[in-house]
Amino acid sequence: MALTKIKGSIASELTQVVDTISDLLTINNDEQVQVLGYHAKGDGGGGIFYWDSSEPITSHDGGLVIDPTQTFPTTWATTDQQTTWFTAGSGSNGCWKRLLTSPRTVKHFGATGDGTTDDTKPIQKAIDSLGIDEAVIGTSGGELHIPKGKYKTTQALLVKNSWATILGEGRYSSVIDFYGAIGECALYIGNNYLAVLPVYTHIAIRGFAILLNNVGNYGIRYDRSQYGAFTGLLVQLKNTNQVGVYGKGNGDGSGPYYNKFDEVMVSGTGATTQTGFGFYRNVFPLSDCPNFNIITNINKINNVGVGFDVQAGIGNTFSNIITESIVTSLFRFAHSAVSYSGTADMVTPNAQTLIDSTANFGSMSNGTLRIVGGTGGGTVAHITSGTATTLTLPQPLPFKMDNTSQYIAYEGRCTGTSVSNLTDESTCAVAFHSKYGANTTSLSNIRTTAATVKWQNDGRDPDSYFPIRQGQIIPLTFSLTNVPANTTTLLLPTTGGSNDGGYIIGMGGYIHSVSTSFGGLFGKAGIATIRTKVLGTEQTTVTHTVNAAVNFKGFNAVATTEGTVVRRNPITVEVTTDAAWTGTSADMTVIVCVVI
Repeated sequence: MALTKIKGSIASELTQVVDTISDLLTINNDEQVQVLGYHAKGDGGGGIFYWDSSEPITSHDGGLVIDPTQTFPTTWATTDQQTTWFTAGSGSNGCWKRLLTSPRTVKHFGATGDGTTDDTKPIQKAIDSLGIDEAVIGTSGGELHIPKGKYKTTQALLVKNSWATILGEGRYSSVIDFYGAIGECALYIGNNYLAVLPVYTHIAIRGFAILLNNVGNYGIRYDRSQYGAFTGLLVQLKNTNQVGVYGKGNGDGSGPYYNKFDEVMVSGTGATTQTGFGFYRNVFPLSDCPNFNIITNINKINNVGVGFDVQAGIGNTFSNIITESIVTSLFRFAHSAVSYSGTADMVTPNAQTLIDSTANFGSMSNGTLRIVGGTGGGTVAHITSGTATTLTLPQPLPFKMDNTSQYIAYEGRCTGTSVSNLTDESTCAVAFHSKYGANTTSLSNIRTTAATVKWQNDGRDPDSYFPIRQGQIIPLTFSLTNVPANTTTLLLPTTGGSNDGGYIIGMGGYIHSVSTSFGGLFGKAGIATIRTKVLGTEQTTVTHTVNAAVNFKGFNAVATTEGTVVRRNPITVEVTTDAAWTGTSADMTVIVCVVI
């Protein structure tokens, strides 16, 4: 131990200087002391300490407040000794208190940043110094710095207070090197994984990297965050079954809401089970999932299985995104697993309910119902509410389900998702994959080299909007009033076309998708086949049928290959109905989306 005395301290006339925190414990409790380092001189953990005889030793945190009766670890790398050091005692008063003349850092609590020592406990104590479950503007929160270094952690770091800011020196300088158990995340907004409340607001996380080393690790999990700002971060996925940024309903329906992710990067190793951003539902209604979050200026999501897995959520927006080398899909919407399956009962009181006396739906609501066989086969409908054995739909179907109606129900649903300004260089099989329960999805200004299928819409939800792959999308609208039975009829262009020649595009492009909607078809029967033709040649990849008894609202089809629309060739649409068609008083509209 080096010990000197110098004149002219900040808070007293006499200041002693010691090398380390361990040396501080040997000083008489009546001085102000300058400590040159935490473990060694110049390691960034030193500072000015003054004696406060009234401070209870229960305040000891190993960084800002030091109890002189504590025993400093003889081997810092031993986590049990760290735990003992950071555990406050009880009894008398009198502690050393750090005089903060610069922002607090994790080094003030003993974090080494050497890449080998487990820094979990000192970093957690540093975060805890920003407050725990407080909500007082002006006193809660604060700023914590993570200096340049590689900090090994083995358990989740928990941010437990609103208005807390954690700031690194840049995503290539300050690094959290995480080795957690399966299902654990490197950084979690909340005081534990299980609690529902409180929700934390206005937390700022920025300027560092997270490395995920073990199977099943997550990077940032923000279930209980509102109005958070996550900026300038990098998450590297180095193993399988990992998610870079993970958001799930907090169980109360109050989070995570209104967070913003800006200039975030996620990079993987190309494993199909790696995901850049994941949005997941909890156990409550649709609102209990990530809602109204903004993901923007994403520098790059690369070498992962799925870029963005939006299983659930309302009103999340994604813009200004770069993706590269995505394996499976750039985006997946409502791609959750089946929650329930079975066969309906014979006794169904009306066409707005499904009853299965063998089921246990609980309080399921805001999900999606598919009839996969028997009466109503092919129907997809939303679920508004449920009891143990009954699911209720928002409106009656044109049939009653019976004991031949085989069903599948999904609890997750995402709605109002917007994606814009995305540039991609991938060879994934499906760029955008919408499953059952995704609706009002809007995509625009999408440029991707991804594979054959640009948009796969399993649910055939007519509320979804179609993406632009390159350039500009041209919607061509055709209509027909009083659809006749057992005949083939040419639809009329609504604007800019001719009654017999359809629309003519003045430049090259391809038909991306075709959407059909009906009015006045409820309760009708029969089959209508919608064919789109270019210069009289049917574009079979977007040919589709509408079963009046099932798809009475409409249907859509997405091209699985890019057929070419040659310049100056007319595009026409015709409908063929069978003899069973009873929708002769119905009106229909067909929108052909052409990308040029």
